[in-house]
Amino acid sequence: ETYLTEKVSSVTFGATRPSCPSGASQISDCTWSDVYQSGVPCFEGEQIAVHCGDTPWRFNTSVSMIKYRSVNSGSKVSGRAWCDVTAEKYGVEIADAKNKVSTALLNLNKNGTALEWVDYEGTYKKSKDMWRMKIRRELAEGESKGDMCFICLAWIDGADWTYGVDYENCGVHYDSTLGSLIYNFITSY
Repeated sequence: ETYLTEKVSSVTFGATRPSCPSGASQISDCTWSDVYQSGVPCFEGEQIAVHCGDTPWRFNTSVSMIKYRSVNSGSKVSGRAWCDVTAEKYGVEIADAKNKVSTALLNLNKNGTALEWVDYEGTYKKSKDMWRMKIRRELAEGESKGDMCFICLAWIDGADWTYGVDYENCGVHYDSTLGSLIYNFITSY
């Protein structure tokens, strides 16, 4: 028993034989036995953990860093954008997000009425835990670097999608219809 107590003492919470009455809304409504008092040993490979969270699903993205410049006498913009994506189920990051999440970079035109693809496929970079997008874009007549409004788009096939606007550098006025505009744009492909 001393060995078991020492091994479990570093665990902040461990319980067995939980019992919660109907209508219980918090852990204090339930009863349980502390794991080290159960009388039944737990062997390697038999452990089970349950993580509880109050947010079933959290999926969002943001433009965490963007660097671009005018090139070719101001007729093009070139650079990189880094998109930070959060995908959590009940407070725990989904496993292998780099293979489940896809990203792309969009640009909202200077009238705030149309979108265009800038980079169709972001590349996950483990060292930054972010997705990198390339910016290579010809500027239209009368358009300048300041007219850009880059948007990170992230999605999980068949599940969910989200977007984040580069608020700091967005030179375009947009409103609450941006989500609908993006939805219509991506579902047209």
